Amino acid sequence: MFEAINSSSFPGVNYKTQITRKCYFPKPQDFDNNDIIEETLSHKVLGYLDNTTWLAENIEDLENNLMIANNFYELANIHINKDKSFILVNRHARKISSRIIAANPPYIDIDFGSKIKVPVLNRNQSARILGVYFNADDGHQTSIKKIYNMINYVTMLIRKKKLTHDHVIYVINRVIIPRIEYISQNFILTPNQCNKINISLRSTFKHSLNLPKNLYNSVLHCNIYPNIVNFFDHQLKVQSSLLVAQANCPHTSNTLKFLFLLTQQKFWLPTSPINFFNLFDKPLKYFSRIESLLTFFKFYNLSISTNFTFNVKGGNYPISHFIIDPKYLMSHIDSLKNKGIMFLDHIITKDHAFLHDYNTIKKSLQHKGGKIPRWYTFLRDHITLDNHRLNVELTLPLIQNPTAARPSTLPTSQEIIYHMKRLQKWVMAWIPMQSALVYGKLLTTTHYPNCIPVSYIEHWIYKDLSSIVRNDTPRSLPTTIVQCPGCDQHFSYYVGNLRPKCILQIKHQDLLLVEILIPIRPYNPNDHLISSLILQDSIISELKNLALMLNDFTTLQFYTDGSYQNNNTGNEPPMGYGWILANHLNDNIFYSGSLKFFPSSTKAETMAILTALIICPPNSIVEIYTDSQAAIDAFHKSKNLHSISPRRFNKINNNILWSTIHHIIKKLSIKVSLFKVKAHSGDHYNDVADTLAKAGRLILTPTTVNHEHLPSQILTLEWNEEIPLDKDVRKCIGTIINYKKIEDHIQHPSLSFVKDATKNNLIDWSLSSKWFNFNRQNDSTSEKHTKDLKWKIRCSTLSLPTLDILNRNYPLLINNNITCLFCDSDSESNHHLWMCKNTREIIKECFITMGNNLIDLLNTHADKSLLLTNDSVKFSKTFRWAYRNEEIHPVAVLLLKSFVTNDIVGIFRSHFHSLKSIMKLLLPFIHECSILFKMNIWKKRNEKWKIHRELLGLTKKSFKEYYQTYRHNPSAQPSSRNRQRNNREFNYSNPFNSFRNFKLSKDFLYILFSSSNFLHSGPFFTHLKANDDITYNSPSSIDVCLFYNV
Repeated sequence: MFEAINSSSFPGVNYKTQITRKCYFPKPQDFDNNDIIEETLSHKVLGYLDNTTWLAENIEDLENNLMIANNFYELANIHINKDKSFILVNRHARKISSRIIAANPPYIDIDFGSKIKVPVLNRNQSARILGVYFNADDGHQTSIKKIYNMINYVTMLIRKKKLTHDHVIYVINRVIIPRIEYISQNFILTPNQCNKINISLRSTFKHSLNLPKNLYNSVLHCNIYPNIVNFFDHQLKVQSSLLVAQANCPHTSNTLKFLFLLTQQKFWLPTSPINFFNLFDKPLKYFSRIESLLTFFKFYNLSISTNFTFNVKGGNYPISHFIIDPKYLMSHIDSLKNKGIMFLDHIITKDHAFLHDYNTIKKSLQHKGGKIPRWYTFLRDHITLDNHRLNVELTLPLIQNPTAARPSTLPTSQEIIYHMKRLQKWVMAWIPMQSALVYGKLLTTTHYPNCIPVSYIEHWIYKDLSSIVRNDTPRSLPTTIVQCPGCDQHFSYYVGNLRPKCILQIKHQDLLLVEILIPIRPYNPNDHLISSLILQDSIISELKNLALMLNDFTTLQFYTDGSYQNNNTGNEPPMGYGWILANHLNDNIFYSGSLKFFPSSTKAETMAILTALIICPPNSIVEIYTDSQAAIDAFHKSKNLHSISPRRFNKINNNILWSTIHHIIKKLSIKVSLFKVKAHSGDHYNDVADTLAKAGRLILTPTTVNHEHLPSQILTLEWNEEIPLDKDVRKCIGTIINYKKIEDHIQHPSLSFVKDATKNNLIDWSLSSKWFNFNRQNDSTSEKHTKDLKWKIRCSTLSLPTLDILNRNYPLLINNNITCLFCDSDSESNHHLWMCKNTREIIKECFITMGNNLIDLLNTHADKSLLLTNDSVKFSKTFRWAYRNEEIHPVAVLLLKSFVTNDIVGIFRSHFHSLKSIMKLLLPFIHECSILFKMNIWKKRNEKWKIHRELLGLTKKSFKEYYQTYRHNPSAQPSSRNRQRNNREFNYSNPFNSFRNFKLSKDFLYILFSSSNFLHSGPFFTHLKANDDITYNSPSSIDVCLFYNV
């Protein structure tokens, strides 16, 4: 049925978007208006399991396609319920359709085998298809209302049940969040809408743990603790994964290209719109799903790259980048479209200095009437001084002749850029002093800071051939330009290669590229693949030479291997690979190299297979022998998965490498077989490949695949504009989000001691996280476990209800009576509780008891027999102060606050071989310490507080009914903290500044955390080292630094 409808002559819905290929101002007289870039989409019928949707632009075409469907149903004896049919009509069709019969509800008589009355949904109604709501005008109010109602109902139900925090976490993370994800899969909720969802879920979670309402939100979403999902972050993870899956699916990739061109045309952009949305702090209300997603990416240090672009010639500086006024942006763009102005180049002077007066611009307009447009006023107010002089730095040359190709402008550098001989380009330039054209080859270019780029070319001159008698063969090409023997234009101060006799100094922006006639060489598929898929020139040259050596072979046997060093601390890449050709011994052909990002031995093995296949002659038979079963399994799994299920293919590790391998096999038409070889079994060639792989790690230039030249890799998500996420996108972004939540927690102003301890490498975050999630009770979940977690969270976040906090929340009850209940001198706070001089003896006795228990524990269960077990405990930073009656050490204070320190972990590491053995004894020991602190200090403090509370005439009921009793008293409200509200007005920023992420205002530690994970394999905890040489300075405060080995 689908095939019959799609091949019928009756049209469905046709979408078209286009943009001109060239935009000049003023428009030349011979301008071709038909030279456009165009993308189209056409759909007639869509199937959603047991739901079928027909699309048409008018009722007649719809009825014709329905007739084909009805004939199929009758032929196959399929019975459908036609009474469940309905029609979605957008606002444009609703105005012009004359067949809509006004009724309640309105309907249309449709011929679907027989005349049936089909209701027409109004603009506020949505159609429910497999649980997802669709609106013809792209409205989502029905879905949003459904989400809010569901959350309100479930959270109200949870509060009435006697559930532990584990139950609540499961319901929120495994039931509510996936349900919201499914309903909102076709649109993006705004930050305010997500915040409304998160508020309800956080309140329910706090209620289950009996935590105060003003507890930091970072605690509830941080993966260090048992946590609930932040839906805004979860939405980004889900929508990013969906975008990659849709882009790289053969069935939907054209739709993505259409949407990108539509966005480009909508915002009047000459090239990809990806970077345009970095200029926005938040999505505007008319942004689409993709546009909103691109806006959010920069806040997570993410970006995307595509293997397609729609480029418009005519300038270098898109004017849309300079008119970012959220209130009038679209009116600015509509005005510029009508006037045919796409580039800032069109309306500024040639020397980058001044903005043209509008009267000067008006002379080139077709319609010269009207007042000064708002966009021009905006430009004048934001990018110019009083005299129209530009206050932004424009480094690229203005395009005065847009049709001419020019050499690319190199970035600023203190070094001289040398153009290698085989990469030297032919250029030409107009010399005004000589009134003549000059030709030459690029030798060097300099682009020093605060200077314009200057190039030095070898001068070539025209050679007159009219008087020369030629006896050449018919197909020979005479040389019409020759090296200049020397002239008065020679620049005598040139430093470099002095073999050319005449060297010219010319502004780089004045150069034009010249095409020269090159002899046509026979097409070599290996050379083409190597040049397009490998980025490094040196590696390209080596692989091409190897491909030339194997050109005459038809059967090849390779032994491949990969090497990965986990504890790599030098500058060399962590992975190496190598292979050797085994069936042609006399040629002694082998190769090795290195690679980086997402390190693993399987990835190194995959790169070895890739580099071996890319040099194989076309139509050859190739056998790969490897000791990695994971590589063999991944090869067969990915072989057909890209076409069968692109979404599952994108979840394969190293999917870009596997996509490249299958692309090479297809292009070269080679037959590949993989065989398993047992590692280190005495196989000579496998041992040689292993040696080559280990040697490959020493090669400082890593091999990188250019994924933008893969036809199947339409869109790639990148981290830090450097690392392609070639693994499961949801997991990768989940890692980034987790580290971002850790950063939000560490950066909280009230937890500065945690940040300082992290900088000084005092906390073992990996085991601290396991401790916060540790359940000492026999049941999988219980009220006792919930109380234990409550104590851990309150201790580690300084949120125990001490008198200073009670006074802040209930000022009329406490009335500033916050004197410490132990010492009766200082103010009681979470920090003072552990440092009070009257609690010092109690704490010291607790640590002595703990130290003695630890000594007994190690003597009983230690894997390593040490003679100095007593000294290893008593002289450690954690316990030494108690045994020797010294000042309490900061490490001991961290233990009091429920953190697992590196010092106490070091004691266990010196007595046990494995981390599993350490955790088995360490976590129960920390639990006993926590209970000891709670019973000896906090419980005694509470006993004193009960006596003090009775003296004040207060009861628990006084606190519960406080806000109801004093609701009309302004001084009853808790004192608000000084918080900077995020209601800043829009500020203009230069879109071409060197610091792309101008949003960075904090340390942004998650960038270091995530980079460590992507570069070194494993969480950042394992790479956190105290190192005085590697520092990270905060952009906002110079005195804050962190030390990481990344």
